[in-house]
Amino acid sequence: MNRFHQDKSTETSEQSSQSPPLREFNYGAHKKGSARHNQRFVFMFYWLLPLLVLLLIVAAGTYALIQFYGQDEVEASRAASGTFDDFSTSMKADQLLNAYLNALGGRQALQNIRSVRYEGKVSFSDGESSFQILLLQPDKGMLVTDPGGFGRQRFFLNGDLAWRIVEQRDGGRTVVPLDAKSTGSLKWSLRVHNTFRRLALEGQHRGLTVKEMEYLDKPCYELTKEMPDGSVFLVILDQETLYPLKMEEILRVGEEDVQFTVKFDDYRMVAGVAEPYRTVLYRNGVMDNEVEMGSIQINSGVISSLFEIPEELMK
Repeated sequence: MNRFHQDKSTETSEQSSQSPPLREFNYGAHKKGSARHNQRFVFMFYWLLPLLVLLLIVAAGTYALIQFYGQDEVEASRAASGTFDDFSTSMKADQLLNAYLNALGGRQALQNIRSVRYEGKVSFSDGESSFQILLLQPDKGMLVTDPGGFGRQRFFLNGDLAWRIVEQRDGGRTVVPLDAKSTGSLKWSLRVHNTFRRLALEGQHRGLTVKEMEYLDKPCYELTKEMPDGSVFLVILDQETLYPLKMEEILRVGEEDVQFTVKFDDYRMVAGVAEPYRTVLYRNGVMDNEVEMGSIQINSGVISSLFEIPEELMK
């Protein structure tokens, strides 16, 4: 028994002489780790954090410069191509003209047009008639109608000379030169679709003013230009499509000034060019006729011999 007690005491003594408990060891390590952590925190706070802030400032400045110069390049590209996501009145009129030409099919496609053939129906207050219009650049045109009664009528324009040929039902024909008033009306009728297009193609943007407005419950651009005779030319473009919705001009017809107005609708692409298939024409605010196009053909073989001056007018 005593021997057993003695061995137990010895074991106890050996345990008391061993290393400190694990709890005490961990506490010491924790104190050293905390000191290292504090040193790292101080280092990050005084050195890494300012460096990070500086890097953020440099990155923000670089991004701002990229945005600034990138926007200039985008606007320059848009000006060259004539396309805009958002047009404002601060934009130049020539940029809008380029955008308009691109919307119609592009400058090159429009300049490649040498002739156009229109066919459809025209309605007046007292009836309707089928018609055909042939245009040949730069100054030739023919309007063919068949209202019944007298027979088919053909109106010709060759430069400043205009005439009418009536083909009677009995086979005869009558050739009549048009007076100044009728010639003026025919000129306007034959170029009614292309007046603003011609101004844009020729780059006649000087004196052209632009403002935003609403027309037919649509956001639009109103463009006005004072013409050499003092009259004001006006066109309204749809902001979304840049297609003309309305055009207005005053022309000298004979001895009087006449305000011609045309409204456009139902645009369709023809050989890569946007053309209106419905137009309504007004004279001095009163509706003159309404045109519904059945077909439009571009560069379809209209030849200059069709517009030769007849012998009856050469005498």
